[in-house]
Amino acid sequence: MIAAVILAAGQTLVPPPAPPRPPSVDTAAFEQEGARYADDLRRVCLSEPGVQIVLRAWRAGRQAGLASVAPQQAAERELGEAAYANPIDPDRIARAQAEKRRLNDMALAASDSVGVAILRQLSPADRRIYVRRMTIMRPELPPQRCEAPAR
Repeated sequence: MIAAVILAAGQTLVPPPAPPRPPSVDTAAFEQEGARYADDLRRVCLSEPGVQIVLRAWRAGRQAGLASVAPQQAAERELGEAAYANPIDPDRIARAQAEKRRLNDMALAASDSVGVAILRQLSPADRRIYVRRMTIMRPELPPQRCEAPAR
């Protein structure tokens, strides 16, 4: 009822405030984020060649992630509009949910593929370190830590 009144009054649906977007590629903030990530990788003892492999993939992943924002927002907007339509069309809701799921599945599959591609490029020692960052499981003893170089 309230939704019908809102839409009848010509109001548009607005999403809740979005979390801040990650910095765009080739900005100072992006470079700072990359430097922090590199230091984090060094602290877990990833070799310098391994750090560079991971950073290249991270940079490419950020570019792809930023490009995928518009389709994800469009799918969310469609679901929101369908949720506030009068009458509610269950088939429209189902289509909107399916599109959101398709986009999420694509993003997850791409992320998994990138993780495996990174592992294939890393040395055996670096593989052991990097793959353990892909799981929430941790041994009872804390992992080995290395000092990041001073800046």
